[in-house]
Amino acid sequence: MKKNKIQKRNGPLIEILIFFLITGCNYNIQKQIPDPPQEFSFTTGREISYDIVRSDVFEPVCFTCHSANGARGQNKGDVNLETYQNTFSVRDDIQTDIIAGDMPKDSPPLSAYQRRLILAWLDAGANENATGTPNAPPSR
Repeated sequence: MKKNKIQKRNGPLIEILIFFLITGCNYNIQKQIPDPPQEFSFTTGREISYDIVRSDVFEPVCFTCHSANGARGQNKGDVNLETYQNTFSVRDDIQTDIIAGDMPKDSPPLSAYQRRLILAWLDAGANENATGTPNAPPSR
């Protein structure tokens, strides 16, 4: 009888202890997750310039195939995205391929941010220079 009374009194204490152990571990795991990279914030696409698309999309993803010194080939499909003039001349094809999910080929797909960025830029007219004011980056 005495043993059951002790177990009944310690039961809630043990449950509370287990709760704090679990939530404490979760806190440490969440703390170790790095912040995502800073994304360019935009609303209409007018705030986006070719240079932003080049640095956030073309350089890390597209230049492996669509540049003069691409790691996977030179100017595949006779498309070179290294200059604004070259890119502007194939803007409709780029948009069609991205919407259809055909690009990038044989590579991981564009991130949601990269896809939003390039499609917004194309929808806004694929301007070389930004014509709108970018939003302030989110504060951390």
